[in-house]
Amino acid sequence: MRLSEWARREGVAYITAWRWWNEGKLPVPARKVGKLILVDVPEPGQGRTVVYARVSCADQKPDLDGQIARGEEW
Repeated sequence: MRLSEWARREGVAYITAWRWWNEGKLPVPARKVGKLILVDVPEPGQGRTVVYARVSCADQKPDLDGQIARGEEW
């Protein structure tokens, strides 16, 4: 995938993605082919998802399990 397409998909300005690539800080593998910068996009299912849930006080602790279950279901 071209760097510009990857940046648009990720919601990042192209110039920011280009700077990240130029500085070696791009969060995904990429390579230069001629004048193009191609990003190696991982196959679906190879990424990871993190579920974060919290409550504001100890009385709501029983609600925490429900939040986690809804997050995992999603």
